[in-house]
Amino acid sequence: MDKNNNFCFCTLALGKPYRVQAKNLIEDLERYASNHKVIVGTDYPSFLNNYPNVVAFPHKQKGTLHCYHDKRFAIEKSLE
Repeated sequence: MDKNNNFCFCTLALGKPYRVQAKNLIEDLERYASNHKVIVGTDYPSFLNNYPNVVAFPHKQKGTLHCYHDKRFAIEKSLE
């Protein structure tokens, strides 16, 4: 494996404001780090269908009050 290409980016995008922020992040990474994948747990995966560097998967908040630790599911997905 190429030492410069053995990582990806992971994030959550739950709710419209966070999907828009994730979209901005994805567009920046597509421009500056296009050979790396972005793994996104989101409540609306089809919102990110137009980006070849994105692996979006359906995710609903697991935390009882907030989703502080839910990013672990995106990290888990990246290790598959």
